[in-house]
Amino acid sequence: MIFNIAICDDEETDLNIISNYLTDFQMNNNVDFNISLFNNSKNLLDSYVKHGTYHILFLDVEMPGISGLNIAKHIRNLPDRDVKIVFVSNYPEYMRDSFDVQAFHYLPKPLTYTNFAKVMKNIITDYNESHAVQCIIKTDLSEEVIYSNKIIYLKTIDAYTRRLLITLEDHSVETTGRLADWEKSLRWQNFIMPHRGYLINSAQIHYITDGKLIMNDGSQIPMSRRKEKEVRHMFAKNTINLRRL
Repeated sequence: MIFNIAICDDEETDLNIISNYLTDFQMNNNVDFNISLFNNSKNLLDSYVKHGTYHILFLDVEMPGISGLNIAKHIRNLPDRDVKIVFVSNYPEYMRDSFDVQAFHYLPKPLTYTNFAKVMKNIITDYNESHAVQCIIKTDLSEEVIYSNKIIYLKTIDAYTRRLLITLEDHSVETTGRLADWEKSLRWQNFIMPHRGYLINSAQIHYITDGKLIMNDGSQIPMSRRKEKEVRHMFAKNTINLRRL
């Protein structure tokens, strides 16, 4: 596949450094990149029209107008929880703020290719692993292959006939099966049953309110008090995922 990558930095020198590092990395690691360069925040946001526009973002933190942190907040609120965000900055004090927007990593300036390559390898590995889990869904008319990370939640429609509704990021599918079997298969992918009749992907939680989970597609899923602590723990683990070298 081709990874769509955007670099946003008001310093032309840093734009060129990251672009050149990406060119070297793809030549040495048999991957393909489509690289877009932006020297201001507004142009990047104008190009970011929907979830999935880019796979990887390199953002300078301090830029005129809209900061890199505010760009990231806007993108997460689309919502786009999949894009890998890497902050690049001279100011280490911003590292803590990057947790709030689920940054993949924080690279200090001046950049070195060694550190840059380590982060890129982690990103590629993470992406390949998260997209490698396939599920074959049998419907009344056909079969469909889906990725588990694209599942938002599963819901029991009719326990007696074992009818399930699987809600994905872009459509829903009805199938037959037992929610308990799905939970067993997807538990290691951080799926959890927050309430009887529901199995949710904790990485798709947008936020948690009183007794409810608001998912990335706007769905409201009930959460029992018995499950609240475990669900919040999973949500926190997904949110604080900054990786350090």
